[in-house]
Amino acid sequence: MRKRFNVVNVLLTGVTFLFLISSRLIAGSVPVTNINNTGAGSLRSAVSSAAPGDTIVFNAGLAGQTITLTSGEILINKNLTIIGLGAANLTVSGNSSSRIFVVTGGVTVTIRKLMLRDGFATGFTHGGAIHNDFSTVNLDSCILFSNYADLSDYGGGIYTSGDMTIMRSIIDSNVADYGGGIYNDGGI
Repeated sequence: MRKRFNVVNVLLTGVTFLFLISSRLIAGSVPVTNINNTGAGSLRSAVSSAAPGDTIVFNAGLAGQTITLTSGEILINKNLTIIGLGAANLTVSGNSSSRIFVVTGGVTVTIRKLMLRDGFATGFTHGGAIHNDFSTVNLDSCILFSNYADLSDYGGGIYTSGDMTIMRSIIDSNVADYGGGIYNDGGI
């Protein structure tokens, strides 16, 4: 009986060890719980605190609301997935004063079910809503509306020098000198 107990104990220890290892390899979810520009529960905070490979998700109570960026663009420099509540149900606004997302560092970012509007790029920085700097960006079921790239800037909605996949999305009423909706300087 004592030998059997030891074997079971060793097996349980091994299973516990494997569970701990596998739980660290599985990406987690980081919630957005409010529409604030910064601070705990904000989109900016969620992107900043997420580990590479995590998924940003939005509290269902945010449906019908707008997250307005008032302190500049949100930098994404790690592999992330951002899943909104539906493009007609949740908006991220650049407040007509800044770009919404800049993706850099050779990462892969997927953005789903969001409306990105009123982004603004100026000073030869390109991409009113999204600036993809040699990374991979996947847009799915998004709306990019009323984004703007200032004089001599490219891509009112999107500027990409990396790879881009766009599925089931609407890109409408975006303005730039070159590429109102999309300026592709990479792969699309």
